[in-house]
Amino acid sequence: GEIRFVKKLCLENFPFLVFLPKLDGNIEEVVIKEFPLLVDITNLAGFPKVTLVFCPMLQDIKPVRDCPDLTIKSCGRLENVSCLGSQKKLNLSYCHRINNEISNLNTVRSLTIRECEGIRDLSALSSVEDLNINLKNVILPAVSNSKKVTFFSTSFHFGSSSSTFHCESLVIERNYHYNDLHQLP
Repeated sequence: GEIRFVKKLCLENFPFLVFLPKLDGNIEEVVIKEFPLLVDITNLAGFPKVTLVFCPMLQDIKPVRDCPDLTIKSCGRLENVSCLGSQKKLNLSYCHRINNEISNLNTVRSLTIRECEGIRDLSALSSVEDLNINLKNVILPAVSNSKKVTFFSTSFHFGSSSSTFHCESLVIERNYHYNDLHQLP
């Protein structure tokens, strides 16, 4: 049936669902958590805020490509995020197979990338306004005009030795690689 008058819908722990049912109504936020067999998220298209947590079989995220606020965590088969880039806010966490082709994410306003082992080169992300990084051995943009950059337990180096890395706010949290700090221009 139709769900009415619900702003936030959380669906958790549906171990046998392969696809999501049609969700109608005025839902502003959908949280999908612990769907180990989910492969089809077609019915999530059009929602303003979507969170996908532990959907290890999910590979095709095209239905949520226009979602303004998107979080994808622990989706182990997800490799390609080339359909994304129109988001205002994007969080990619613990998706270890995402490949390094992420230049399309340069237009995202607020981007968080945490523990995605396949991503090493962030050199194309020079225009992200708020960049939050928790990665090991990552290459940062040689030239950046980000307003805020946050490093959390990150080891990094810049794309070139003559970096002009500009940002209004630089936050370094739990950076265990203090030798990296001398690289900041």
